[in-house]
Formats: sequence, C-alpha cells, structure tokens
Amino acid sequence: MLLSVICFSMMDILVKLTTNHYPIGEIAFFRGLFGLIPIFFLIPKNKIFTFFKTNKPTLHFIRAFAGTFAMISTFIGVKYMKLADVVSIAQATPVFVTIFSICISLSIWLSTCC
Repeated sequence: MLLSVICFSMMDILVKLTTNHYPIGEIAFFRGLFGLIPIFFLIPKNKIFTFFKTNKPTLHFIRAFAGTFAMISTFIGVKYMKLADVVSIAQATPVFVTIFSICISLSIWLSTCC
C-alpha cells in the first residue's frame, strides 16, 4: 500500500511538472501506455487472449470512458490547482459518491412510490 501511495504521488508530481510543456492528452496517453506494462505481467500466460473478454461490452466501454474522463479531469486539476488541493478533493471522492448515491437512490425510491 505504501508503494502505491508513493507511485501515485510521484505520478501527480510528474504531471504537475510536465503540464507546462506537454498537452494533457499526450500526458494521459503515455500514462495509459506505461500503465499497461505491469498489467501484462499480471495476466496468466494461458489466458492472454481471453483475460479481457467481456459479455457486456457496452458497460465496459462506459466504465472505460468514465475512467478516462476522471483521469483527464484530475490531470487538468493538477495543472491549474495546487497539488495539495487536488489530492484533498480526490481523497474526499468517496464522501461525494456516498452523498450522491443516497440522493439518487432516494429520488428513484420516491418516484416509484408516488
């Protein structure tokens, strides 16, 4: 866990340093490209072609799009805000998700009851 915190902190610092010289899209592309390297070592050799096969490609695409959108949004935040503010907002994300999920669930429940 400590290693992952160090790696994500280093990534944030590198993004902060490189956004002045390179566009956000290019930084996001190379982050994704270099992120694939450890994934290839984690895939079992006998499942290399079927490991990422999914029965729900639409949901997989939506999840990939949401993750890409979140990563690019974080990189934009790192570029224009103080690094400490971005990290604080990112750490508060579970609180926001909980509040929004309660509101959405309550509105769905009320719409079905009334």
